[in-house]
Amino acid sequence: MSLESTGLEISYSNQLENSFVLYQNVPNPFNGETSISFSLVKAGAVEISIFDVTGRQLFSQTSNYGSGFHSLAVDRSIVDQKGVLYYQLSFNNEVATKKMISIE
Repeated sequence: MSLESTGLEISYSNQLENSFVLYQNVPNPFNGETSISFSLVKAGAVEISIFDVTGRQLFSQTSNYGSGFHSLAVDRSIVDQKGVLYYQLSFNNEVATKKMISIE
């Protein structure tokens, strides 16, 4: 039985084709330092921000990166806060956010 005869249509979407991938920070939870990793399909300016649960921005950095996999080390002294935090990556008019936990 072929897919054409069933009337089903299958489409494939490559998330990296027009975008980026933001990975979960490692380690999480963290005490001291954690790494935020991401992959880009093409080079460009990337903004990485960290927020507390109230939405207050604790850290922000904008840098140019080439295509491929990248990792940013974040020291707890940068955010100077424990508990639930959110990190956000903005690239090419798209935004992704993930949660991380800072412990003592």
